[in-house]
Amino acid sequence: MLTVPTSAVHRNGNVATVNVLRDGESTAVGVETGAVGAERTEIRSGIDPGTTVILADLAAAIDGGESDAGSGGLTGLSGSGVGAGAGPGGGSFPGGGSMPGPPSGGFPGQ
Repeated sequence: MLTVPTSAVHRNGNVATVNVLRDGESTAVGVETGAVGAERTEIRSGIDPGTTVILADLAAAIDGGESDAGSGGLTGLSGSGVGAGAGPGGGSFPGGGSMPGPPSGGFPGQ
C-alpha cells in the first residue's frame, strides 16, 4: 500500500492531486485516494512508489489574509475541532502534553 502525508494531498472538489518532483520542477499530478487519516492518505493510483512527493513550497509566499490587530490572526482556534483534547487550551499534541490555557487574568488588552 502506498501512502503519503495527508498534508501533501490537495483537494479541489472531487479532484485530488499531489505535487511531485519531475525534472527539477514541481508538477501537480492527479491521484486516486483511498483511506484518509489524520497523518497519512492511501494513494491507489496516480503515482508510483519511489516518486518524490513535495510537501511544501518553501519559496512560496505565505498568505496571511486580512489582518485584524485585535485578534492576533488566531481566530477560530477554540479547540472544538475533530480530535480536540480536553486540555485547558483545547487540544493535545501528538508528542504528549497539552497546550496551556491563557494566563490568569487573561491577556493584556482584553
